Amino acid sequence: MADDLSTLAEATYGEITFPVSAVSMEGGHDFAKHVAYLRRGADIEPCGLKAYAGSFTIPCVNTPALVARYGELFRSLREGIVSLFEDVPIGTLTLPGYRTFTAGVEAWASDLSPEVRNGTDLKVTFTEHNATAALLAVGGSTPTNTPATVAGRAASTDAALALVSPSGWLPTASVIGAQLAALELAALPFTAVSECFRLMLAPVAFNLTLPLFAPAAAHAAVVELLALRASLYDLQSRYQPTLARKRLYTVPETMALWEVAQSVYGDASLTALLRAANSVPDPLFVLAGTVLVILPAP
Repeated sequence: MADDLSTLAEATYGEITFPVSAVSMEGGHDFAKHVAYLRRGADIEPCGLKAYAGSFTIPCVNTPALVARYGELFRSLREGIVSLFEDVPIGTLTLPGYRTFTAGVEAWASDLSPEVRNGTDLKVTFTEHNATAALLAVGGSTPTNTPATVAGRAASTDAALALVSPSGWLPTASVIGAQLAALELAALPFTAVSECFRLMLAPVAFNLTLPLFAPAAAHAAVVELLALRASLYDLQSRYQPTLARKRLYTVPETMALWEVAQSVYGDASLTALLRAANSVPDPLFVLAGTVLVILPAP
């Protein structure tokens, strides 16, 4: 059975499936506050649970990887989703990390931004309907990636890639196995741990850019690659908890690295941060659809 990390970047509303780049959910209690005149503090009386509410962001950006999976996002998919929200204000929503529940779509908004050159983000806010949201992940627990589970996922990924083509792609299991062994042998310094995970992620990133995995027939292999990448990032956050502050950025169109730095940091001189966290063969030619790790600015 696939865990939540396998579908971390995908959601559905009604019959439409779409990518998401951010999800938030909040709940709480309602209280009645009884305050006496000239007396500090208040006696609070619980009145029940608040409805769960939150938001999610749909990247309606026409990158090659997203278009290969969902078709044209800007404008076709965006217009289809907005039309569905207008026609079906209360519908069935599935978000990564949550069970399927009924939600009312309250608002949606999009802003044009220089960071997104080939589309726009669509931010949607919602509230659960009739207390149907279940906050526990499927199975009742949060998936935990260990070196053993990551090694197993790498083996299954290579098997899926081999079904598409016997050659032309980089094996992941051998590289990941060697680096996991290095991590287990001794307590490595922070930079050495970062290098281990960079080497493990490199063949995954390379395979995701290959044209042979673009056709619909290769969909299962792409899903395996995305799941492997997610599990590696999750495992890395366990070895390096401070990296939980990092984020991912999908290059919207072919750009120079200094342009990416200008987009994500507002400072073109911070290309060194991008090079420290990513393998960039040519800083003047970063392909559209490339997913970069963005470390916090100093």
